[in-house]
Amino acid sequence: MEETVKNVLQTLGKQVPKVFVLRPTSSLAEAFAALGEHRILSAPVVSSNGQWCGIVDVRDLLFTVVAMYHEYGTEWPKYADCLSSNLATLFPSSSGTGDVSFLADGIGTSMPLSRVIKEKFNNPTTGVRKHRIAINNCDSSPMNIISQTDIVKYMLKVDAFGDKGGKTLQELGLAPTPVVSMNAAKKTVEGFQQMVATKASCLVIVDDEGKLVGDLSNTQLRGFTEASLPELEMPVTEFINARKKYLLTGVVQTFTAKVGDKLTDVAALCVKEKVHHVVVVDDNNKPVGVVTLSDIVAAVCG
Repeated sequence: MEETVKNVLQTLGKQVPKVFVLRPTSSLAEAFAALGEHRILSAPVVSSNGQWCGIVDVRDLLFTVVAMYHEYGTEWPKYADCLSSNLATLFPSSSGTGDVSFLADGIGTSMPLSRVIKEKFNNPTTGVRKHRIAINNCDSSPMNIISQTDIVKYMLKVDAFGDKGGKTLQELGLAPTPVVSMNAAKKTVEGFQQMVATKASCLVIVDDEGKLVGDLSNTQLRGFTEASLPELEMPVTEFINARKKYLLTGVVQTFTAKVGDKLTDVAALCVKEKVHHVVVVDDNNKPVGVVTLSDIVAAVCG
């Protein structure tokens, strides 16, 4: 796909958004509060002179706290020093701890989409997969953001899947695959600790019989603030239900697929329902894989 980023934006009719921004000097607590107040999962980080620094995700923030849980446990006041640290101190490199990276480099509108995918979204050298990338003006100030959802939506619109679009998840090797899961009775913090350790974008929740109950991901972190930290002690299913009031739909739903489903059908489901992944289940409703937008893009363009 040699179309440029500009072509993609024009085809999708994506306008320059008016978005809330954070500063590199914002503390972790301030970032939590701002994202929670606006009920958004991530925000651009822009310096006082308008220069793009990157994107910070609420999961980046939470994972920083979760990493210290083994030391502080539920003594939440002890997290004060971490929560007062500024973003530039917490995420000084492009690695990040969540799905998107602080201080990530942006791209220009003339960059070919194929290069954006291979070098920015699914870099095989670094193994880093990003969900959002900044589109910069010539002066390096941000003008827009392109996401993997945008890319998959564009690929569907211009029929860029080719022969792979008609192949099944199993034929493409996307499922069955190992699943990162946890029992529904376990604490939420254990789930996020497991996600940190495995670098999983989501965690599949199962019952005692191994059947699908739900999933834990960024979705449940919409509206999450410093005051929400004690909720991490809840059993994960209680946490998910408690967070549903912050969801855009107000409904908790895990979308599923089967190994025999075609790639384009799964891609269309993700775009329609505005989700970043689906859980692949067998005939007994037991998880046998997770397919993400990153997987879909890599299957076609990798």
